[in-house]
Amino acid sequence: MIWSPRSGRPCPEFSDADLILHVIDASDPEREARIEQVNAVLADIGAGDVPQLLVFNKIDRIDGMAAKRHKARGDLPERVLVSALARLGMPLLREAIDDVLSGERVRKVIQLGHDQARLRARLFEAGVIAHESITENGWRLRIEAPRSRLAPLLGLGDGDGAFLAKTLKID
Repeated sequence: MIWSPRSGRPCPEFSDADLILHVIDASDPEREARIEQVNAVLADIGAGDVPQLLVFNKIDRIDGMAAKRHKARGDLPERVLVSALARLGMPLLREAIDDVLSGERVRKVIQLGHDQARLRARLFEAGVIAHESITENGWRLRIEAPRSRLAPLLGLGDGDGAFLAKTLKID
């Protein structure tokens, strides 16, 4: 579990992060099991949907392994192979971080009232909700999606499209 040294509780900051750099010892024969363990912890603390960049470090310990960047595919997050000690792959890592953080993604928390249940359903159907919590006044939704996935929703009638454009600050 990831704990805050001050409070002795799980760190809620992870669920609000734009990106988690998941650093893995590339030379560890148990690395796949460790990745699964970390992902389980992230899910437990509500950060399972936060984008991850897998950083496989210590490639200098593996014969024939070179610094490389593997783009995300399907359910596999982006991966970068580096050696911090030998300073291999650092430009690739910076490039990957920049691409993820400056990409054409919309990340915003919005509040919907109980009277906006239809819009909430449409957002779920479009697959743009990364996290939801129920509040006294409705729903708090963390929207995270490429602009291209949100674009069709901006044309919704009944004011829903205009509400989204204004709330998400999309032209």
